[in-house]
Amino acid sequence: YNKFNNIWKLEKDKYPNNIEKRSLKNSLIGIVGNKRIFFSIFATLLAYLGGYCVPLLSRSILESQNLPESSKSIKKLNNTYLYLFIMLTLFIPLIVAVIKTQKDSLINLMNIQMESGLKLAVHHKILTMGSVAQRIHSIGDITNMFNKDIGLAVNVLESFVLLIVTPIQIIV
Repeated sequence: YNKFNNIWKLEKDKYPNNIEKRSLKNSLIGIVGNKRIFFSIFATLLAYLGGYCVPLLSRSILESQNLPESSKSIKKLNNTYLYLFIMLTLFIPLIVAVIKTQKDSLINLMNIQMESGLKLAVHHKILTMGSVAQRIHSIGDITNMFNKDIGLAVNVLESFVLLIVTPIQIIV
């Protein structure tokens, strides 16, 4: 909460008289950090593109070993490269699984950070509401409304990461 509160105060100081220019998105990104967002995009890209490596390596191994006599332009792989490619076909799925796990845990950590920062900010604001506002809307109604917004913000972050990765995956 303190991190969100400090970042939100900086937003208020940046735009003291213009409420429309204050950005909740910038505050949430400030909680999570730009480095984590870019790392999650990079890890997602590696995880999805890593799935293409094994079929490509398998195809190159098979094509290089089963050569007809008429194809003189393609050379047969020597044993070093052959064993290296076979080793890579065994290790790449393990590496991709580790990257996917790290990516998922990082995205879940960012979700928890954003949710907890927003929820604590909302609860702090609810506790400081006036009695007239509390009579019009109950604290439970306001909490439910903001929980829906927080869930939406978390889903937008995940969609943003996939939106960047998907075109690159289609191109490859």
